[in-house]
Amino acid sequence: MSNKKGVAKQDFNDVGTGKHFEAGKAPNCTAGEYENYRAAGLIEEPGQADNTDTKGGKTAD
Repeated sequence: MSNKKGVAKQDFNDVGTGKHFEAGKAPNCTAGEYENYRAAGLIEEPGQADNTDTKGGKTAD
Protein backbone atom coordinates (compact mmCIF):
# COMPACT_ATOMS: atom_id res chain seq x y z
CA MET A 1 0.00 0.00 0.00
CA SER A 2 1.19 3.50 -0.79
CA ASN A 3 2.03 5.88 2.04
CA LYS A 4 1.39 8.91 -0.18
CA LYS A 5 -1.14 11.50 0.97
CA GLY A 6 -2.94 12.30 -2.27
CA VAL A 7 -6.63 11.90 -3.01
CA ALA A 8 -8.54 10.84 -6.11
CA LYS A 9 -9.63 13.88 -8.14
CA GLN A 10 -12.62 11.97 -9.53
CA ASP A 11 -14.24 8.56 -9.27
CA PHE A 12 -12.39 6.09 -11.46
CA ASN A 13 -11.86 2.39 -12.05
CA ASP A 14 -8.53 0.77 -12.84
CA VAL A 15 -9.47 -1.94 -15.32
CA GLY A 16 -6.03 -3.53 -14.98
CA THR A 17 -6.41 -4.19 -11.26
CA GLY A 18 -10.20 -4.09 -10.94
CA LYS A 19 -9.92 -1.46 -8.19
CA HIS A 20 -12.40 1.40 -7.79
CA PHE A 21 -11.44 4.79 -6.35
CA GLU A 22 -13.75 7.51 -5.03
CA ALA A 23 -13.19 11.23 -5.51
CA GLY A 24 -11.78 12.96 -2.44
CA LYS A 25 -10.54 9.77 -0.81
CA ALA A 26 -6.99 8.49 -0.44
CA PRO A 27 -6.35 5.56 -2.77
CA ASN A 28 -5.52 2.17 -1.31
CA CYS A 29 -2.87 1.10 -3.80
CA THR A 30 0.77 0.22 -4.24
CA ALA A 31 3.41 2.91 -4.63
CA GLY A 32 3.76 2.03 -8.32
CA GLU A 33 0.02 2.25 -8.93
CA TYR A 34 -0.06 5.58 -7.08
CA GLU A 35 2.65 7.04 -9.33
CA ASN A 36 0.77 5.84 -12.43
CA TYR A 37 -2.46 7.46 -11.22
CA ARG A 38 -0.62 10.67 -10.32
CA ALA A 39 1.07 10.79 -13.75
CA ALA A 40 -2.33 10.28 -15.40
CA GLY A 41 -3.77 13.22 -13.46
CA LEU A 42 -6.15 11.06 -11.42
CA ILE A 43 -4.52 11.81 -8.06
CA GLU A 44 -4.18 15.25 -6.50
CA GLU A 45 -1.45 15.68 -3.91
CA PRO A 46 -1.76 18.02 -0.91
CA GLY A 47 -0.85 21.59 -1.84
CA GLN A 48 -1.33 20.94 -5.55
CA ALA A 49 -3.12 23.94 -7.04
CA ASP A 50 -6.50 23.13 -8.50
CA ASN A 51 -6.24 26.04 -10.98
CA THR A 52 -3.03 25.15 -12.80
CA ASP A 53 -4.15 26.80 -16.05
CA THR A 54 -2.95 30.37 -15.55
CA LYS A 55 -1.84 31.21 -19.09
CA GLY A 56 -3.32 34.51 -20.20
CA GLY A 57 -5.01 35.04 -16.88
CA LYS A 58 -5.17 38.30 -15.00
CA THR A 59 -2.54 39.06 -12.40
CA ALA A 60 -2.79 41.17 -9.28
CA ASP A 61 -1.27 44.64 -9.47
